[in-house]
Amino acid sequence: MSAKRKKEAAEAEALAMRRRAEGVLVSPEEIASKATANIGWTRMQLAEWGVSWPPRAGWKAELERRWQMHSEKADA
Repeated sequence: MSAKRKKEAAEAEALAMRRRAEGVLVSPEEIASKATANIGWTRMQLAEWGVSWPPRAGWKAELERRWQMHSEKADA
C-alpha cells in the first residue's frame, strides 16, 4: 500500500471513530442514494457514517436499526 493510501485509510478510520462517538444517524434512503453504480460504498462514505473499513457483515442493518429506534423514540 502506498503512503498516500495509508494516509487516506488512517484518515477514514479516524473519521469513522469520531462519527461513531457522535452517534450518527443515517436514513435507509440516504444509504441507498449514496451507493455507487456497482451497489457499493466508498471507504470515505462509510467513514462518514461511522463504519470502519472493511465493513463488517451487518453494517447496513445496524445503521438502519439505529435509525428505526430513533424514529420510534421521536414518534413517542
